[in-house]
Amino acid sequence: MGFRDFLDFNTVSVLSILSAGNHGCPKSHKSRFRQAMKRVRRIREASMSVLEARLDRAIRPKDRLWALIRLAEKLIGEETAQNERALMLFTEAEQLAEATRDPRGMSAAIGGIGRCHLNLSNFTAALESFARALPIAEQTGDAECEITILRDMGNVYARQSRFDLALETLTKCAELAELTGYRQIQISALDLMGMTFTNLGRYHEAIECHTKSLALLDRTGLAANQAITLIHLSIALRPLARYAEALSALERAIELSRARHDIPIEGFCQVNLGVIYFEIGDYPNALSSLFASIPMMQRTGNKGNLAGAYTNLMQVYLQLGNTEQTVDFSEKALAVFEEIGDKRGQAAILGSLGDYYLDRGQKAQAKRLMKRCLALSREIGSKDFEAEALTKLAEMEAVLGSYGAAEEHLQHALSIASTGGLRERVVAALLGLGNLSL
Repeated sequence: MGFRDFLDFNTVSVLSILSAGNHGCPKSHKSRFRQAMKRVRRIREASMSVLEARLDRAIRPKDRLWALIRLAEKLIGEETAQNERALMLFTEAEQLAEATRDPRGMSAAIGGIGRCHLNLSNFTAALESFARALPIAEQTGDAECEITILRDMGNVYARQSRFDLALETLTKCAELAELTGYRQIQISALDLMGMTFTNLGRYHEAIECHTKSLALLDRTGLAANQAITLIHLSIALRPLARYAEALSALERAIELSRARHDIPIEGFCQVNLGVIYFEIGDYPNALSSLFASIPMMQRTGNKGNLAGAYTNLMQVYLQLGNTEQTVDFSEKALAVFEEIGDKRGQAAILGSLGDYYLDRGQKAQAKRLMKRCLALSREIGSKDFEAEALTKLAEMEAVLGSYGAAEEHLQHALSIASTGGLRERVVAALLGLGNLSL
């Protein structure tokens, strides 16, 4: 998945929408499940002010440990500042868990640290934390913690374009979740698998995953939560030109979101409607849907999806050749991605803008943007983005007459793509090298 594919709009993680829970837990796991769910309900139901007060009152180390964890869990979200504070709280909780020899607290705290790093796009640090937390969760028999960590690890691998590892980890998560009865985690793992298959171009397998997820939502009485799965099903249907089915899925998702007064999800539906209209060349309806989504995002403070709307408006105006609007919406999207700390989104915007300026002969500006894109790609550990940025930089260097630098970039891109199994990037690098030799 490269810059343009990323902008095709898959920027919202299922994990930010689907909550971890359980339905239909086998009898052998009932007692452990009840204990876990009591704690989860307390975390979910308590307001921020109540959790802050509990932390202030907590004197005994164990009480403070879980007060820290509960408040940190509540803080995790889109905002960089919230995630950074949650990271500090989880770090203190880890130290207390170690001092009090509480292994469940240890796995919860370290897993939380990993989720904070995931939200902050610090993927290497996230994986390191998950790798530390996973064996502790396994040893303590904390099935919910274990499968949640597996799901989050799979999400990180997918965001790094390490798709084989993502599928391996998410498959293990889904199987374990099914075995232990943690249905909602199984559902979110299936949706993440579907998104990964979509990114790999294996659309039929993606559709199969999302269809299974929808069936589970029906069986577990969570039909109202189908909207997000329907959105991702529509994303998998689009590349197969099954636009009528994709539109039908989105219309159903809009009905469900309106019934629940779920403005963020309705806004996400409008973004994806805009993408479909864009793909079939209906630019007026594409603009109408995308502009309709913006007040919904602004009203709810859903900045990730707001950046998505701006990004897709940039794409429409880019296609229409409207430079002023293209630049305006790209700058708006970039500002929001920077505000929420989404380095992957920033890299995608910079890469797409670099292409845009190169096509218009503004070589120096294109090169500056692509260098920034390359730096961000390396920060987030995305080999796919890094290989594409190197290939684009090579193209720019060749246009500027710096053939030695171009060859160096292409060789580096080829090495990265070959090691990561990124076939499209391998082909692009080889074609670039071939063109240089002519």
